[in-house]
Amino acid sequence: MADETLLKKYHLFFPGDSYHAEDFDAAVDSGDIIIDPEKIVNLLQSTLHDEAILEVELDDLTRIFFCRVLDHTPELEEVEADGVVMLVEPEYTKAEYLAEQDHVVITPLEPSIGNYLISTVHRVLLRILSSKCAFELGCFLMKKSESVECRFCSVHFHKLSGR
Repeated sequence: MADETLLKKYHLFFPGDSYHAEDFDAAVDSGDIIIDPEKIVNLLQSTLHDEAILEVELDDLTRIFFCRVLDHTPELEEVEADGVVMLVEPEYTKAEYLAEQDHVVITPLEPSIGNYLISTVHRVLLRILSSKCAFELGCFLMKKSESVECRFCSVHFHKLSGR
């Protein structure tokens, strides 16, 4: 039987679907709804490595925006050698941060009006298109950030939010 909290989260992002607990369980068993965090992470890692373009849907707006998944490299570490402090890149594998199953970093949205709108909405739906089907990942905006290299958004995704 589907967890009631999980079903509520699902209906928050997909209000048009009328899944009940039994239907939801059947959809999970058939693979129509993915709740396995490892599968979601693998999908996001593939998207990052392929530099694939994602569709972004903000709340119930009819306009679609686009972005890519960015890597979230760790901060440089200060290392002192012979009285000299140097900044060194820590060991890190590309897309490693996704294994935390907490957030995904995306590029600024195109068209650029989406970068303003993303701060005003409750739900962010990332749509990943593959050759055989589309995957939708329900998220919430964590923060908009800017670094020396670029601007980016960090969106939080629940452990069970893929479809």
